[in-house]
Amino acid sequence: CQITACQLQALQTGREFGPGADLYNRLASDLPRLIHRVNKMSLWQEASALLHRLFNTFGNYHILQIAVAAAAIVTSSKAGVYVYTRQRRRQLMLKIQARRQKTKQGIEELREELKNIQINPDIPTWGISQLHTALQSGHVTATEVLRAYQAKALEVNERTN
Repeated sequence: CQITACQLQALQTGREFGPGADLYNRLASDLPRLIHRVNKMSLWQEASALLHRLFNTFGNYHILQIAVAAAAIVTSSKAGVYVYTRQRRRQLMLKIQARRQKTKQGIEELREELKNIQINPDIPTWGISQLHTALQSGHVTATEVLRAYQAKALEVNERTN
């Protein structure tokens, strides 16, 4: 019983052998690399490169089968990239909307909290040395300074946004 080199390789790797099975297995093993390359090339360039590679690999194997396999791989990989890109973009948009909502809610909570507190509007205008002296002397507390700067930040945010 004589075994060809192709059949021996198929037996060693666990692949099925035969023209159709070998073509399918070789295409399937090349698929991850082809999908990676598909982003860098146009559809026509990728299809022609794949056909050229297949012709070099299989010789004059049934041209129609090779063309159909190449077209299927290129089209499905392009479609996969398109679907993945759209899905990823949608996920990012949902994430951005959630962050905006969370920020808006935090600003509203801060605004409600600051309504009930009397704030000294002069504190944000003080220089660092005057602020340091007022804090050390006990004239103002750190919480009062924080609330005054938060109120000023809300005011600036409303003017800007």
